Amino acid sequence: MWVGEDSAIHNTRGYRNDVLAALKAIVVPNIRWPGGCFADEYHWRDGVGAPGKRPVSVNQKILKITPGPNNDDYHWTGVMMRKAGTLMDGLSLHYYTVPGGWPPRSCSTDFDEAAWIDALSRTLVMDELISKHSAIMNRYDPGKKVALMVDEWGTWYAGLPDANPGLLHQQNTLRDALRAALNIDIFSAHAERVRMANIAQMVNVLQAMILTDGDNMVLTPTYTMCSRCTRPTRTPPNCRYACKHLSLATAMSTCPQCTARLSRPGMNTSLSP
Repeated sequence: MWVGEDSAIHNTRGYRNDVLAALKAIVVPNIRWPGGCFADEYHWRDGVGAPGKRPVSVNQKILKITPGPNNDDYHWTGVMMRKAGTLMDGLSLHYYTVPGGWPPRSCSTDFDEAAWIDALSRTLVMDELISKHSAIMNRYDPGKKVALMVDEWGTWYAGLPDANPGLLHQQNTLRDALRAALNIDIFSAHAERVRMANIAQMVNVLQAMILTDGDNMVLTPTYTMCSRCTRPTRTPPNCRYACKHLSLATAMSTCPQCTARLSRPGMNTSLSP
C-alpha cells in the first residue's frame, strides 16, 4: 500500500493509487491502523505529516497484553466482564480458520475435497465462539452496551515457498471467498453484539483482499465477495426462502446450502431465520 513519494508506481503522498481506488470502491468502513497494542507508547498523530517533521520515538518497553479471549477461553470472558465490564466499550475476539490445525501447514492453492470441507467446517466454528462468548457477556451486560469486536479473522495457511515466512504471504482462491462469506453471514446474525469485524489482512498478508507485486496489483476472490457486501439488495421484510443442509464429512457441523439475512441500515440488528 505504501510505496513512498519517490516511487515510480503512481501514488498519492506515497500511497499507491491503484490500491487506494480499490479500497474506495468497496467503501471500507474502518481500518485497524497502525496496528499493534501500544497506545500507551505511541499516538497516531505522530505518524502522519511530512516524514522529516515527525517526532522520533524509541520503544521504551514491550509488554504482552491479551485484550480478549484466546478463541474458546470462555473463563477469560467471564472474568473480564465481571471485573471490568463497566469500564470497556468492546471486547476483542480473534479467530482464524487454520485448515489442518495449528501451526499453519496447509497449502493455500493445492488442496483436495477433504481439505476444502475441513476449511469450511473450521470456519463455522466462528458461530459457536460468538454465541458462547455473547451468552457470557449477556449475564453481565444484558443491555449489550459492550460490543464483541472480532478484530482479527480470516484464513491462515503455510506461507508460500518462495516468500519470507515472517510476511505471512499466501494465495487466495474461491474457497477463501466462500469462507469470508460464511464469516460475514455469521457476524450479521449476531449484529446486536458484534459491531466490528476486521479481516486479516487488507493487502498481501493472510486472507488479503488485494495482492501486489511491484507495479502489478490483483483483486482476490475475497475482495470480489466483499465488494458484493457494499451493495446490499433491498427487499421487503416479508420475503421467504427455503434451503437444505449439506452434511460435512467431518461431522463437525452441517452447512446450509443457502442462508439469508435481513438488516436495517444504521441499526445494529439483523433479522435472521
